[in-house]
Amino acid sequence: MADPSGKDIARMFEYAQNDRRQWEHHWQEVANLVMPSRQFTTKQTKGGQRRSRIFDDTATKSNIRLAAALHSLMVNPAIKWFNLITQDEQVNRQPEARAWLKFAGDHMLNIFNSPKSGFSTHIHEAFLDLPSFCTAIFMVLDGGDRTRFVSRPLSECFLVQDEEGVIVQIFRKYTMKVHELEARSVKSGWELSDKVREIISKRDDSPEDMNGEVEIVHYVYERESTHPYRKDGPNKPWASIYMDLSAKHVMKISGFNRNPFKTPRWSVAPGETYGRGPGIDALPSIKGLNVMKRTILEAGEKAVNPPILAPADGIDGAINTAPRSIIYYKQGVGNIQRDPIKALEVTRPQLGEAILELERQNVREMFFLDLMELPESDRMTATEVLERVQQRLGVMSPIIARVQAELISPAIEDTFVIEYEAGRIPQAPDSVIEAGMSIEYVSPLALAQRSSEATNILRLINAAAPLGPQALDDVFKSDDAIRELGGYYNVNPSLLRTAEETQQIQQDRQQMMAAQQAAATAKDAAEAASTAGLVEQGAA
Repeated sequence: MADPSGKDIARMFEYAQNDRRQWEHHWQEVANLVMPSRQFTTKQTKGGQRRSRIFDDTATKSNIRLAAALHSLMVNPAIKWFNLITQDEQVNRQPEARAWLKFAGDHMLNIFNSPKSGFSTHIHEAFLDLPSFCTAIFMVLDGGDRTRFVSRPLSECFLVQDEEGVIVQIFRKYTMKVHELEARSVKSGWELSDKVREIISKRDDSPEDMNGEVEIVHYVYERESTHPYRKDGPNKPWASIYMDLSAKHVMKISGFNRNPFKTPRWSVAPGETYGRGPGIDALPSIKGLNVMKRTILEAGEKAVNPPILAPADGIDGAINTAPRSIIYYKQGVGNIQRDPIKALEVTRPQLGEAILELERQNVREMFFLDLMELPESDRMTATEVLERVQQRLGVMSPIIARVQAELISPAIEDTFVIEYEAGRIPQAPDSVIEAGMSIEYVSPLALAQRSSEATNILRLINAAAPLGPQALDDVFKSDDAIRELGGYYNVNPSLLRTAEETQQIQQDRQQMMAAQQAAATAKDAAEAASTAGLVEQGAA
């Protein structure tokens, strides 16, 4: 099936724009009060002041803290946050498979942690957009010598989903300067529109026109069919089309093996394409907070520098309220004792602080800050802390699962495919290929969600301890339990002995104990025989 023409793309893009138009009003309000670095319907001057509408920054700080918590708890670059495993536990224990899985996982973690890949920088931008605008745009690209990661502003991107709620079309609208388009045509073979070529041809007469901006639409969609024997750009599963929007002229047709756009959403209402979440849900409270804070600031200014009451006809000249100032009044007019100059009594601003703090706490809770912070108590055991963390993070399980499914897992999978096809990850063993690979998350957030199993094991050990070690050893596989706990706490597997090694140590220990017991029995027998001989000699 042929790719769409420029007119077809322009028509579909207009539909995507209309579908998003209602959201832009909400997003602009969120941008004004939560993320002033973003813009949608209002275009800000580069380098201009963007926080003029913010009087209370609780929402701004809450969004930053939640984004930092998601980054630290899900993809922390300082720790190992995922493992590659197979779906067959027996294969996972094979030395060859285990070594390959570890190498592949470590290689990908090195890419994620490398500053050159841009993962940590751009995933943080996505985590900032996700709670505030509830939809984020993140790209995984083949950079030739390495995998690259890029976050895109939501203002540039327009999404289309299918009946199952899966994003199947992405339009990205942005601008490029004429001289940049010229360079792209030379480097990548872009076919420029007649209008752009005319500007380039007249560069000597109007060199300033080379800095003129042209609106570009990058259209990515899943092709219904491709040529079975061709693997070039126009025959890859995902189409990539660059178009000059004003001219409706297609400049470049290529493709991707996988959709490079990852579009995580906080939560999605039925029938809607874009996400909803803390930034949009808390918008009424955020707007109220700003109004209240502004009112309290005005009340505080009046309390510190109140309006002045003075007789209408008793003052000579303007009233000067500066320190050490002198106010002149007219002699014989009024009575300065009876009608003195005095400050107008105003309401104390402290009265609104209690209500303001309640709204602040409400906004913090809507951004889940109360769930992300550890319980503060010096009388809690480690088990109690685990239980409390598990209860708190259980509320976020659906959101975490969605972020993993729409952002983290696709990014890991695409990175593996790019690195594997480039030969930077060696050929997988046959046992791994047959068993099939999967991702095991071992980030702090994933471990906290799985802590219930560790808690149950520890609870059983504590409950059975009063019965004595013999009773516990009769029914409890302590070596398997320790190995299981090591997995829950993300302990390096190389520090734990395998089941075979443990079995061999136990057999050696039993043989040693048997030998010691036999030696002790022989010694006792020899001593008994010697004693019996002495007794017989004495009797004789």
